[in-house]
Amino acid sequence: MKKRVLWLLVLSLFSGTALAKDTVFPVQDPYGKVLRRYTKKGEYYNWQDLQATLMIYATYASDEFREAFRAEYDKVYPLGQDQRAKERAAPWLASDPQATFFVALYGRKREMMELGNEKSLQDLSLDVGGQIYKPKTVEKITLTPFELYFFNYLNLWYQGYRVVFPYEGLRDRQIPFSLRIHGVAGGGALKFH
Repeated sequence: MKKRVLWLLVLSLFSGTALAKDTVFPVQDPYGKVLRRYTKKGEYYNWQDLQATLMIYATYASDEFREAFRAEYDKVYPLGQDQRAKERAAPWLASDPQATFFVALYGRKREMMELGNEKSLQDLSLDVGGQIYKPKTVEKITLTPFELYFFNYLNLWYQGYRVVFPYEGLRDRQIPFSLRIHGVAGGGALKFH
């Protein structure tokens, strides 16, 4: 028992140090600051073995995010890119009045990572002032080095999605809203203010 307590203490010290460095979102980088502002994370654990059953990241593609994305894209591709990178960047470069999110899911079991189809065990919705909206479109995104660079909280264990909701009022940042996920692996709300 004492060995377990000591092991947990050592583990917590190391994990606290790793969190303090804030390596996921570079603070000095202007794009990293905007990415941090518009990204929320949710983690759901099995209380019996403390293993993650579901982890979700959601980045709201606000006008400010799109501007920062374009600036970072132009920095990475200063001479332009006509093919693959331009195709992958298109959803995040174009202005869209509807509520658009990049959503990344990690599930302990592969089937927990399905979203927006008949196989999905997750229910995703947007809550704006108590009004609930279901996704208009859910597009599965295969993660490539492009997404791993621009959404640097990802790793290859996640599944990416572009989710669009039929709501156009989120441009006013005074309105708090939540992206809600519910299912057998857990659930809750990612609150954006």
